[in-house]
Amino acid sequence: MKNIIFIIVALLILGSCAIKRKSALFTQNWQCSENNGFVYQIDISCDNANENVFVVNNFHLMGKDIRVFIKIIGNEVIIPQQNLNISLYSVTGSGSINKRQNKMMLNYFICDGADIDTVDVIYCLKKSIL
Repeated sequence: MKNIIFIIVALLILGSCAIKRKSALFTQNWQCSENNGFVYQIDISCDNANENVFVVNNFHLMGKDIRVFIKIIGNEVIIPQQNLNISLYSVTGSGSINKRQNKMMLNYFICDGADIDTVDVIYCLKKSIL
């Protein structure tokens, strides 16, 4: 019985360490280069409610108060359909991560209530995330 309890406790500790390491990989400042020529900084932080969800601040160069939630599973990035906290803007998209090159490549659609823009971006991290 003691062995079973020990194994359960060890798995819980190892699991929480893996979650912290995963979040540390992405929760940093990134340089964003859009296909339209805009280059700016974004900040990615953890969403404490879900280990696979992260918050991007300054998404689409809309300011630090604009938060977009992304989901990262393996090398896949998903931007679920969501309304931004300004006027009628909404966004959805997807992409991938290349950990060896310290990059995220995303394609998303952003709507201002009238027009829909298609945007390709590359987020680059200055230091290694491996």
